[in-house]
Amino acid sequence: SNVRFRHHREWQERRVWYPPFFFVRELRVAMGETMNLGQLRWRCRRGMRELDRAFVYVLNEVYPQRNAEFQAVFARFTEEQDPDILAMLSGRMEVPAPYQELVEIMRNCGAFASNAN
Repeated sequence: SNVRFRHHREWQERRVWYPPFFFVRELRVAMGETMNLGQLRWRCRRGMRELDRAFVYVLNEVYPQRNAEFQAVFARFTEEQDPDILAMLSGRMEVPAPYQELVEIMRNCGAFASNAN
């Protein structure tokens, strides 16, 4: 009858697998470096709405499905300055080789679409 107890019992009997708490909160980044998902989400906060939308799209939709190498590149990309990121996304600055796939995904996510009807 108690839902919490039922889920706990199923987990104990291994009928349903629930990941341990630390797997949910932490993400493995390249070379054994661990990053908290909350920290990464905070680093995705930007001063522009378009950048916010692009980063949140990648974090929610693309990041979980990609390999550790892509995740490490994304984590490094969040350390770049906003003007440089905007210049890369708008094509005013040459995109470094490691960021090319990520920048292409961010360009095509719809965050930079015009609002013209």
